[in-house]
Amino acid sequence: MPLLAACGKQDADCKCPPAVRRVTPAGAAEGSKVVLEGSNFAPNPAANDVRINGAAATVTAASTGELTVEVPAGIYNDSLPYGELTVTARGRQSGPAQVFSEQYPQITAIAPTRGPAGTVVTLTGTHFAASPERNRVMFWQSTTLVAPTFTSPTRLQVVVPADAKTGTVMLYNYVSRHIGRAGSKHVAQYAPVEFTVTP
Repeated sequence: MPLLAACGKQDADCKCPPAVRRVTPAGAAEGSKVVLEGSNFAPNPAANDVRINGAAATVTAASTGELTVEVPAGIYNDSLPYGELTVTARGRQSGPAQVFSEQYPQITAIAPTRGPAGTVVTLTGTHFAASPERNRVMFWQSTTLVAPTFTSPTRLQVVVPADAKTGTVMLYNYVSRHIGRAGSKHVAQYAPVEFTVTP
């Protein structure tokens, strides 16, 4: 951890590895552009080597804290429905790769919007994983990743866990390995929906 603390500043003289903290948007088709937010990037676009699923990506704009990158063609397939990226700058490579998906899952509605623990709620949205083991839902301040009792590309049904609190809902969509295995990759979304926990 001292290494990360020492690399907090962003300037051309920093010798620390680049770090990617966020990819925007989290859903990106081949040929589209994504913005990488982080630190210790090279301010010259050509001095940053960005790889998405191992393929070289073109950097169109750069600063020490942000890169704009074109998603290369041919990176998605059935076994890689996500984009895993790394950045190398000044001879140093970023740490654990950030992940984004081609079709980002989004929750648009929840019903019912209130109830006690044990309530079965339906989440409506788009691009949910078809297999139940690739979706997990977390309610506000809960430590429980809830597996759906029903799954379709546009609907998930989940049971509100005992430790849930009133607040927003978060969706985890696992895109490489089954949940529970070491190294599982996922994209996560705080949904624009809330659930009120009642006594």
